[in-house]
Amino acid sequence: MMISDTANAIIHNTIITFKLIFSKERIYTVYRRILSRCGNKKDKSYRYYGAKGIKCDWKSFEDFKKDMYNSFLSHAKKYGIKNTSIDRINNKGDYCKENCRWATQQKQIENRRIAVYLLINNKKKTLSQWCKENKLSYENEYGKLKRRN
Repeated sequence: MMISDTANAIIHNTIITFKLIFSKERIYTVYRRILSRCGNKKDKSYRYYGAKGIKCDWKSFEDFKKDMYNSFLSHAKKYGIKNTSIDRINNKGDYCKENCRWATQQKQIENRRIAVYLLINNKKKTLSQWCKENKLSYENEYGKLKRRN
């Protein structure tokens, strides 16, 4: 059975519309989570953000969206919406346009305060990068390092 060009166009437009609606909902959720972890003492992540003085500099969702929506869409198109999360470049800095970017989970891990860096052959990379590059288990290699120290 052949699907008409019109039916194909409707299906295609429906998928695009769904993705746009989902992405708008997702970016709003990201904004609400930022506000909560920075300003809500009952949030389980507050101790890592608000309690340490980290603030959200965006005064409204509209301001956040104006600064971050286009880059969000670009990142989501490349890596997928589920693999697109907000990342602070400087972990001690606030949430603001100059200090935020969209990142994959892997990039988030590399940007954490507790990331383990290794210098091998004058190349500095995280343990997770070395493991991925050499097809090694991160858990096994991390365990070996822990036992050594």
